[in-house]
Amino acid sequence: CFGSRKNQSQKNSAPVQAHLIGLFWAFAGICQGFAVGSLGLGEKTGLINLLPLLMAGDLLLADRGFPGYELCCKIMNRLSQFLFRLKKDVKPYSRKKIGPRDWIVVFKRPENCRSAGLPETIILRVIAYDLPGFRTSYLLTTLLDNEKYPREELISLYTQRWQIETRYNELKNMLEIENLRSLSKDGIFKEISTRITLGNLVRLVMLEAAEPEGLNGTDLSYKKTLEKVMDTVLIMMQTSIYSWPYIYQRMIEEIRQFKIIKRPNRYYPRHKKRKSGLPKGKLLVEVSYVGLS
Repeated sequence: CFGSRKNQSQKNSAPVQAHLIGLFWAFAGICQGFAVGSLGLGEKTGLINLLPLLMAGDLLLADRGFPGYELCCKIMNRLSQFLFRLKKDVKPYSRKKIGPRDWIVVFKRPENCRSAGLPETIILRVIAYDLPGFRTSYLLTTLLDNEKYPREELISLYTQRWQIETRYNELKNMLEIENLRSLSKDGIFKEISTRITLGNLVRLVMLEAAEPEGLNGTDLSYKKTLEKVMDTVLIMMQTSIYSWPYIYQRMIEEIRQFKIIKRPNRYYPRHKKRKSGLPKGKLLVEVSYVGLS
């Protein structure tokens, strides 16, 4: 049903692999929905399946692997907004400058686009920006008003997309969503759904602890919260049900202290990759000979 990688030599013993695409709330960390399929399920297809979860006015953040004419049109038809990172090789049909490194652009429908009912052109906005240690990047968005949606705010907002990497790390390493034991398709879906539900319950506890302090759910440590919740459950199992509200409230107060220390203005310059192969010029090799008697 799910398949394995094509480069696996022994298909019968090759590990089963699948694709998981998740839709998360940026400031709460809660998984709104997910799509699971075979290795043939692409990221764009998985995201299109999740579009019914978007409401009018929602803003979708996604990396540069997602933007496409069909996907952009489908999001706009739902009256939702998006802020994508754009590939450099994508060329618009026309553009008009509205500010420093800020343009209104027109994209034409590609000739190879087979979906029916798509408009001939769409009008979007492209923003260029630089980060220390990285090459010039471009953002693509439906938020066209540069006064209502300033360029600097959108650039700062897009950095919230990096939290999705933290969410996947939580699912993989803390909830062990990759270590599945079922031998059927339905069993796999049940295990994945159960673990994502557990992750969401932990996130709801974090939101309850963070709101009185004016914090977001992502401002607290997920790992420490998960450990505290598991310890509290074990304590509740050994105590009277009448003491549970007190134990739960004490747990919330302790979780409120698990604030993540933020260190602004940090950046990680891109490391230059070492080129493989032999170096240019002469190749000096030191050889030692050992005589045998």
